[in-house]
Amino acid sequence: MDQKADAPRSSPDEFSDLLTATAAGDRVAFRALYDRAGPILFRICTRISRDRELAHEALQEAMVRIWQKSHLFDATKGTALGWMVAITRNCMFNMIDQRAHLPLDDELVQNLEQPGLPDVGAAVDIVRCLGALSEKHRECIVFVAPFVGTGSGTTV
Repeated sequence: MDQKADAPRSSPDEFSDLLTATAAGDRVAFRALYDRAGPILFRICTRISRDRELAHEALQEAMVRIWQKSHLFDATKGTALGWMVAITRNCMFNMIDQRAHLPLDDELVQNLEQPGLPDVGAAVDIVRCLGALSEKHRECIVFVAPFVGTGSGTTV
């Protein structure tokens, strides 16, 4: 798969339909899911790790887990893409935990700065939750936040 090419625009329902078909053992649906979601998930992996080789490894591991656990997806609890992002993010975190710490540098932090959250209450909750995480996981959330929208203009 060409990781640089943008995936065709996919609707949230299409990801859900493809996951459901994958859970039924449909390999063609899984290939379509890989083709459409893979580039999105790969960008998340590269954003977290800043290492293309590690990102490729994490994406492959994530896609295997998505195939194996597709029967656990529940559309009433969230979107298919969100479910796949969570699996991918966890694979990336696990690989980072197994390797040396990936430090933040000033340029990267500046590139990650986002406009403030419009909901102060949500910001307070996010800060509280981030404070409960280890430093390594907190840094990973900072990397992933721009990719995970809530649909209301806020992130994570």
